[in-house]
Amino acid sequence: MRTIDPKYIVQDEFIHVNGGGVESIITARIGTPYFQDAKWRCAATLDGVDGRYPDRHGVNGAQCLSLAIALIFHRLIDLMEGGGSLYFPTDRSVAIDLDALKSVFGQDFP
Repeated sequence: MRTIDPKYIVQDEFIHVNGGGVESIITARIGTPYFQDAKWRCAATLDGVDGRYPDRHGVNGAQCLSLAIALIFHRLIDLMEGGGSLYFPTDRSVAIDLDALKSVFGQDFP
Protein backbone atom coordinates (compact mmCIF):
# COMPACT_ATOMS: atom_id res chain seq x y z
CA MET A 1 0.00 0.00 0.00
CA ARG A 2 1.16 3.54 -0.75
CA THR A 3 -0.07 6.99 0.04
CA ILE A 4 -0.77 8.92 -3.15
CA ASP A 5 1.19 12.07 -2.29
CA PRO A 6 3.83 11.40 0.39
CA LYS A 7 5.30 14.33 2.28
CA TYR A 8 9.03 13.70 2.27
CA ILE A 9 10.94 14.87 5.33
CA VAL A 10 14.39 13.63 4.26
CA GLN A 11 16.13 13.71 0.91
CA ASP A 12 19.79 12.81 0.34
CA GLU A 13 21.75 12.15 -2.81
CA PHE A 14 24.56 9.73 -3.48
CA ILE A 15 26.64 9.03 -6.56
CA HIS A 16 26.71 5.35 -7.47
CA VAL A 17 29.47 3.97 -9.69
CA ASN A 18 28.69 0.42 -10.73
CA GLY A 19 31.28 -2.29 -11.35
CA GLY A 20 31.52 -1.22 -15.00
CA GLY A 21 32.32 2.39 -14.10
CA VAL A 22 28.91 3.82 -15.02
CA GLU A 23 27.80 6.68 -12.74
CA SER A 24 24.26 7.44 -11.66
CA ILE A 25 22.65 9.72 -9.12
CA ILE A 26 20.67 8.02 -6.38
CA THR A 27 18.13 10.04 -4.43
CA ALA A 28 16.97 8.58 -1.13
CA ARG A 29 13.74 9.95 0.33
CA ILE A 30 11.88 9.15 3.55
CA GLY A 31 8.33 10.31 4.15
CA THR A 32 6.48 11.60 7.17
CA PRO A 33 4.79 8.76 9.08
CA TYR A 34 1.01 8.73 8.69
CA PHE A 35 -1.80 6.65 10.17
CA GLN A 36 -4.08 4.73 7.80
CA ASP A 37 -6.18 1.57 8.06
CA ALA A 38 -5.21 1.03 11.72
CA LYS A 39 -1.46 1.04 10.91
CA TRP A 40 1.31 3.58 10.90
CA ARG A 41 2.97 3.88 7.49
CA CYS A 42 5.94 5.66 5.99
CA ALA A 43 7.03 6.17 2.37
CA ALA A 44 10.53 5.19 1.24
CA THR A 45 12.04 5.89 -2.17
CA LEU A 46 15.39 5.12 -3.75
CA ASP A 47 15.25 6.88 -7.13
CA GLY A 48 17.95 5.79 -9.53
CA VAL A 49 17.82 2.22 -8.21
CA ASP A 50 14.42 0.81 -7.31
CA GLY A 51 12.11 3.84 -7.23
CA ARG A 52 9.39 3.97 -4.62
CA TYR A 53 8.80 1.00 -2.36
CA PRO A 54 5.52 -0.03 -0.79
CA ASP A 55 5.09 2.11 2.32
CA ARG A 56 6.67 0.53 5.40
CA HIS A 57 4.18 -0.11 8.18
CA GLY A 58 4.50 -0.60 11.91
CA VAL A 59 2.79 -0.43 15.27
CA ASN A 60 3.71 3.24 15.70
CA GLY A 61 5.25 6.15 13.85
CA ALA A 62 8.74 5.53 15.18
CA GLN A 63 8.75 1.90 14.04
CA CYS A 64 7.57 2.57 10.49
CA LEU A 65 10.04 5.46 10.19
CA SER A 66 12.86 3.22 11.42
CA LEU A 67 11.85 0.49 8.97
CA ALA A 68 11.87 2.95 6.05
CA ILE A 69 15.34 4.20 7.00
CA ALA A 70 16.60 0.62 7.43
CA LEU A 71 15.30 -0.32 3.97
CA ILE A 72 17.25 2.51 2.31
CA PHE A 73 20.36 1.73 4.39
CA HIS A 74 20.34 -1.97 3.45
CA ARG A 75 19.68 -1.33 -0.24
CA LEU A 76 22.71 1.00 -0.34
CA ILE A 77 24.79 -1.76 1.30
CA ASP A 78 23.54 -4.16 -1.39
CA LEU A 79 24.86 -1.79 -4.06
CA MET A 80 28.26 -1.62 -2.35
CA GLU A 81 28.44 -5.39 -1.90
CA GLY A 82 27.46 -5.87 -5.55
CA GLY A 83 30.72 -4.31 -6.69
CA GLY A 84 29.63 -0.71 -6.81
CA SER A 85 30.94 2.35 -5.02
CA LEU A 86 29.03 5.19 -3.39
CA TYR A 87 30.16 8.79 -3.07
CA PHE A 88 28.74 11.93 -1.56
CA PRO A 89 27.93 14.40 -4.37
CA THR A 90 30.10 17.06 -2.72
CA ASP A 91 33.21 14.85 -2.43
CA ARG A 92 34.10 12.18 -4.94
CA SER A 93 37.69 11.85 -3.70
CA VAL A 94 36.92 8.98 -1.30
CA ALA A 95 34.27 6.29 -1.67
CA ILE A 96 31.83 5.81 1.18
CA ASP A 97 32.77 2.69 3.11
CA LEU A 98 30.52 0.62 5.36
CA ASP A 99 31.62 2.47 8.51
CA ALA A 100 30.77 5.84 6.95
CA LEU A 101 27.40 4.57 5.75
CA LYS A 102 26.64 3.21 9.23
CA SER A 103 27.49 6.61 10.67
CA VAL A 104 25.21 8.42 8.20
CA PHE A 105 22.30 6.12 9.09
CA GLY A 106 22.93 6.06 12.84
CA GLN A 107 24.01 2.43 12.83
CA ASP A 108 27.45 2.98 14.36
CA PHE A 109 26.57 2.23 17.97
CA PRO A 110 28.96 -0.07 19.83
